[in-house]
Amino acid sequence: MGCDIHMYTELKVNNPDNAEGFSWINCDKFMFDKYAQTERREELYCNHIYGWRNYTLFAILAGVRAYSSKVSTISKPRGLPHNINFITKKEYDWWGGDAHSASWLTLRELINYFNKYEDKVIYKGMVSSQDVENLKRGILPRMSCQYTNAKDWVQAEWEGSNSGIATIISALKERLWDCHPELKYDWDRDKDPNPYFSDIRIVFWFDN
Repeated sequence: MGCDIHMYTELKVNNPDNAEGFSWINCDKFMFDKYAQTERREELYCNHIYGWRNYTLFAILAGVRAYSSKVSTISKPRGLPHNINFITKKEYDWWGGDAHSASWLTLRELINYFNKYEDKVIYKGMVSSQDVENLKRGILPRMSCQYTNAKDWVQAEWEGSNSGIATIISALKERLWDCHPELKYDWDRDKDPNPYFSDIRIVFWFDN
C-alpha cells in the first residue's frame, strides 16, 4: 500500500495575549473546490507546497518508509506541535485514524540539513535492468518503485539530488517573504543566518 504526505505551513507572529508571547498562524493558500464532498469537509482545498510521493524525502523528514540505512533523518516524528494553529488541526482531524507519524520542522532545520548533505542523498528502490546499466554510466533512473513483479527489475541504490528538500525550502521562503512584504525585495534576505528562518514551519503527517 502506498504512503502519501499532507503538509501545511505555519508562521510565527507576535501575540501579547498569548502566554508564550506569540502564536502560530496557518499561512497556506486555500482554493475553492467545486468537486468537494460538502457533507464531509469544507468546499476549500489547500494548495500544498509539496504533495508528491517521495519515500526518500519521507525518510529524511520523519523516518517514514526509510528503506535505505544510508538516509539520515532530520527527526523522528514529534507529534503535532502543542501550539498548532486551529486550521491545521482541523485538517489533521479530518483524516481521523488514517493519519500517522505527525511531525513538524522549521525552515531553519530544513536548511541546516540541506547544507550538511550538500544536496545529495541516497535513493534505494527497484529499477529496470537497463537503468542498472545506465547507472554505471552516471545516468540516473527515470523511475523506481519499492516492489514489482516486473521481469528484470532489481534492487539498486544511487546518489541523487536532494530535490524534495530543495523544493520545500524554496516554497517556504516564498511563503515567508509573502508574509513579510517589507523584505520581499531585500537582496540580503537569503543570507544565512536569518532569524526569520525559525519563524516558519511545516506541519505534516502521512496516510497509507
